[in-house]
Amino acid sequence: MNLFARNRDRTPDPAAAPAGPEPALPKSQLMVTQVLSGIANVLAEDAADRIFDRPSSVFARRDEIRDELGNPDYRLRQALEDHTQPDLAELETSRRGAPRPLVFNDVIVWINQEIWENDHESGGIYTRQLTRRLEAMHTAAFRRDLWQKGRKVSYVCVPHPGLRRDQGMIGFGRAVFVPSAADRLIGSVTIEKVVNGDRAKLKRMPSWSFHEIGRSNRMVLCQRAIGVYDEQLYLLLGQDLNEAPILPDLWFDHGQGRILIDLEGQTGSGDGRVIRRHVEAQQDQSDPKLLHWTFEAVEPPSRPGAQEQLVVSVQFDTARADTVGAGPAAAGAASRWAGLRARRPADMPQVDPIPRRRRDAPAAPPEPRAADTVVTQPGPTCLTISLDDYTRIDEPSGDGRPAPCRLEATGIALPRIDRRASPVNKWHLRIAADGSLEPGTGAPAGRCVHLAGFNDEPGLWVAGAGKNDWTPINPEAGEPAMIVGVPLVFLPLPAELRERYHAILRLPTPVPVAVQPGIEHTLGREGPGDPTVRKIQFGLLTQPESLAHDEVPGASIEQLNLSRNHLRAVVDEDGLRVTMQDGRSPVWRLDGGHRLVATLVPGSADALVLAPGDFLLMGCYLVRFQRQDAPAEPAEIAA
Repeated sequence: MNLFARNRDRTPDPAAAPAGPEPALPKSQLMVTQVLSGIANVLAEDAADRIFDRPSSVFARRDEIRDELGNPDYRLRQALEDHTQPDLAELETSRRGAPRPLVFNDVIVWINQEIWENDHESGGIYTRQLTRRLEAMHTAAFRRDLWQKGRKVSYVCVPHPGLRRDQGMIGFGRAVFVPSAADRLIGSVTIEKVVNGDRAKLKRMPSWSFHEIGRSNRMVLCQRAIGVYDEQLYLLLGQDLNEAPILPDLWFDHGQGRILIDLEGQTGSGDGRVIRRHVEAQQDQSDPKLLHWTFEAVEPPSRPGAQEQLVVSVQFDTARADTVGAGPAAAGAASRWAGLRARRPADMPQVDPIPRRRRDAPAAPPEPRAADTVVTQPGPTCLTISLDDYTRIDEPSGDGRPAPCRLEATGIALPRIDRRASPVNKWHLRIAADGSLEPGTGAPAGRCVHLAGFNDEPGLWVAGAGKNDWTPINPEAGEPAMIVGVPLVFLPLPAELRERYHAILRLPTPVPVAVQPGIEHTLGREGPGDPTVRKIQFGLLTQPESLAHDEVPGASIEQLNLSRNHLRAVVDEDGLRVTMQDGRSPVWRLDGGHRLVATLVPGSADALVLAPGDFLLMGCYLVRFQRQDAPAEPAEIAA
C-alpha cells in the first residue's frame, strides 16, 4: 500500500457548495467520518466504485462527487489510507524503524433516509449491492494490510435523516465494529441511568440490520445485536453520529458527550468536558462474568449539587465462552479476556433471517436468534418494537417487571372514500371466523367474511369467502352482526367523525405495545422511521392489495391517512403526550366512552394529552392508552 500515491491536497474549494451535515475529520482514530456530496444516484450500479475511489479515465472522472472540503480526489480509499493503525507486531522486527500501517476492517455507510426506506420496501437489493461491492474493493485494495487479519471486511448501510439525496457519509475507526455472520457474540450490553439516586434502565439496545439472501432466494432483513463480539476491542457510545456509532436512547440530560469503553483493558473514559474521565470496571459480586462501568456527569453550573450517572454493564455469556470453569475472578484482566475471546469455529452462531414484512402473527413467540441480545429473566410477555428492522417481537420485559404503560389497538376504523378527489377505488379486509383480522390475500384457511368500502358506493359492504355477492350493511354499535357465521362487533363512532368513517370494528383481543415513560417514540404505519427514535407500529393492516389505488399498486389499507412517522409520543407525568411529526392527516383523542375530546391537525404545534383509558384514533387504528397493570380486556361498549 503506497500512502503517497495520490493527491493529499486538503485545501477547501471556495466554489464548492456546503454539504448538509459537515462533520470534520477528527484527529482521534476512534471514529473517523467523511461526507461525500454530488453523488448522482447513491444506489446506482457504479456508485460504489465512485464512492471508493475517483475513476482513472478522463471521461469517467467527470462526476460531481466532492468531500466536505470540496476536494474531488479525496474519497473513501484515501480516507482509509490516511487514518490507519500501526502494526505493533512489526515494531520490534521492522528494519525501517517504523511499523507498517494497517487499514480498518469495518465501515458504516449512511445514505439518505428516504432512499434507504424505498429500497428496503423493495427488498433491499441495491443497498446490499452497494455494501458488497464496497467490501470487495476494500478487500482487494488492502488484503495484506487489514488491522484485524482474522476477520473479513464488513460494511453496513443505514439511513441518516440529515443527509440529502446526493450525499453519503462514511464512518470507520478503532471503535467501529460491524458484526458479520462469522462474528461470535460473547457479551450483551445494558445501560442504566441514575439521577439523584433514581434508576432507569434502557430495556433494549439498538441493533444492526443487514439485507441478505434468505433460504427462498429472496432478500430478507437480518438483525444482529449491538453487544460485545469476538475480536471487538471498544464500545463507543454517544448522541452524535459524527462522534459515535452507537446512540442509545438513555443518555445524560444535557445530551452531550461520548463514552469509550476499552474492553481489553477494562477501562472507560468520558470526554472530560461533560462526562468525567477514567473509570475502572467493577466486577459484580453475584456474577463474576458481569462487569460495570459507572460514568458521572460533570456538575453543571446551572444545577449545583446535581448527580447524574450512566452505568454501562457487559454480561459475558458463559455458554459462548471457552473458559467457563475458573471465571474472571481467578485470573487477571489480560488472561481473562484472552479466555473469553478464544475462537471455536464450530460454535459460531448462524443468524436467523427476519422477513422484511411480518404479515402472519406467530402462534408462539419466535425462538431467540443466536446473534441477538436476549433477556432470559422471568417476566410477563409484552409486545415491543425492534429499533432497526421495525417488526414486532414478543419478548419478556427486561427486568422481570411489566413496563409502566402500554398502547393497545382495540379497533379498526373503516374509512369512507372521497369519491370526488381520491385515487383510491376500494379497500377490503378479510375477517376470520373468530372475528379477528385474517392476514394475507390467498385462499382462506377456513370460514371468513370480507368487509369493503367502494369509491362509487356510499355504504359499507360485506361478502362471504368467495367475494361473489356483496351486501350493504348498516353497522350499529354493540349489536353483533352475524355474517356467514362470523361475528362482527362495532364500537361507538363519534357523530363528528361519521363523514370520515363508516364504523369502528372491534378487535376481539387488543394488541398491546409496551411504552417506556420518558422515552420519545414515533407512531405510524409499518416501515422504517427515524433510526434514532424508538418506533411503535401495529402492522395489522398490511395485507397486500387490500387497497386498490390508481397510483400505488399493491398498496395496503394501512397507508390510508397514516404516515410512517405520523406522530411523536412520550409518556410524562400528565399521561401520553402526542404531537404531530410528519402526519398529513388529523388524529383525534376520544375519552373512555368513545366521545370526541380534541383534534390534532397537521402542522399544529399543539399536543394531545391522553389520560389512562383514553383512545387515540389515527388512520384506521383505534388505540387505547393504559397503565401496564390495567387488565387487557376488549373495549367496553358505551351505553
